[in-house]
Amino acid sequence: MPVLVTDRSAERTREAAGWVIAVLGGFGVSAVLSISGEPRQYFAGAWYMLVVAVASLVGGWRAGALAVLTASAGLLWAVLPPRRELSVDDAGDVGALVAFFAAAVVLVVLVRSRDR
Repeated sequence: MPVLVTDRSAERTREAAGWVIAVLGGFGVSAVLSISGEPRQYFAGAWYMLVVAVASLVGGWRAGALAVLTASAGLLWAVLPPRRELSVDDAGDVGALVAFFAAAVVLVVLVRSRDR
């Protein structure tokens, strides 16, 4: 007997997949960047933005919001000096982190508007 998949269960599955992408993608990029040499900030930011975009496309705005948080924390931990710490030494790096966060939120909003 075939299993019927309702629209609601498919929606939940997509949202759960988006959450998984947000968490594993953000931590995965952080892990790769932390074992590499000194990563360039724009290069790392692009990878984190890709995680935000994919999580938002697959799982919706909630998964995108989680991806913004994991990507911002990952950028702070793996890229911005001092690396592997959740602190910032330079005021310019604070501005870069705020700009990244704002751009990632705008990306989630744009993806959300596409879904309407």
